[in-house]
Amino acid sequence: MPAQQVRSCMDTNDNFKFWQQHKTSSYVHFARKTKLHHFNMGEFLLAKHAIAYPDPTQHALKTEFSRLWKVNPDWLSLGCGSDEIIETIPRIFLNSGDTALVVTPTFFRFLDATRKIGASVIEIATEKEKGFNVTEMTISDIIRVTHEKNVKLIWLCNPNNPTGNIIQESLIAKLVNSIKTLVVIDEAFFGLSPISNMMRLLVSTRNNIILLRSMSKIDGLAGLRIGIAISNSEIIKVFEEWRLPFNIPKLSLDFAVNHLKNIRKLKPNTKFINHERTRILESIRLSKHLKLGGQSQTSIFLLRHKKQNLFDLLLKQGILGADMSNTPGLERLGFVRLTIKSKRENDFLLMTLRKIDACVI
Repeated sequence: MPAQQVRSCMDTNDNFKFWQQHKTSSYVHFARKTKLHHFNMGEFLLAKHAIAYPDPTQHALKTEFSRLWKVNPDWLSLGCGSDEIIETIPRIFLNSGDTALVVTPTFFRFLDATRKIGASVIEIATEKEKGFNVTEMTISDIIRVTHEKNVKLIWLCNPNNPTGNIIQESLIAKLVNSIKTLVVIDEAFFGLSPISNMMRLLVSTRNNIILLRSMSKIDGLAGLRIGIAISNSEIIKVFEEWRLPFNIPKLSLDFAVNHLKNIRKLKPNTKFINHERTRILESIRLSKHLKLGGQSQTSIFLLRHKKQNLFDLLLKQGILGADMSNTPGLERLGFVRLTIKSKRENDFLLMTLRKIDACVI
């Protein structure tokens, strides 16, 4: 599909004209194929590996992700963490006054980034009594509201943050195939849950889906600030024109490439997290006063106390959770989001929770 058709196909905004007029210099394409001796940037030779500017094409890291996930490198755009990509999406695909949709509870950054550009957000709530799961009825509601309200952008999390729940791939496929609206699926916890890499097949056949992934969770490399957008090549062209040419530091890029070349060593970490999650959640289910929210299949989970403020109880014992009491869809329910950590830390958490449940503290 020609780049000039992206606007009509995706219902993008007036900023489309901007990125067409401000294309990256063709030098970057030449530099990818040719070894250049740089005398043009005014650097001072102090550190051999830190002196060079990052590769603006980010070719080496994209190649590693392409190999790992079996996707075309032209389907990839990298951001300074997923945050940068989330912030950019509404600026590209929405105008002030447009409407986006989220399924709550969800990652708060979706709402923040959307509202910053003057767009409104429709919230479709999942039910506490059904474990905050996205069901067939939820998808039907999304499709109906999208048509009725002329929704231009849909945000989803899979696995969901903060519940850790998984949306069935068949439900996502039904949604994407039923509408033309752009659907963004944040897969930040990809690799820490049983979701497969099958969503990439939708990317190859549909022009209205963007997947977001991260090196912060499964790789444990949040400090590198590397987020990834996966979509068809025409949408990725838009991202590449919008992002800053040096948005990720060279040291982060080099470290990430080396890390991905040794990715097989990470498998025991995934097994450990799955084992620890099962151990922790099974213990919590035996408690009298503690209640899980959702059926987490990743490294985070929701928990509340039936009668007391769990966030405060944990904080008094030196455990800082994420207070979800003001999160859309979880307001005033008393939920705290907790994370699977090391065995020693998990043991301390379980010991503290047992004391709280027994009203010892």
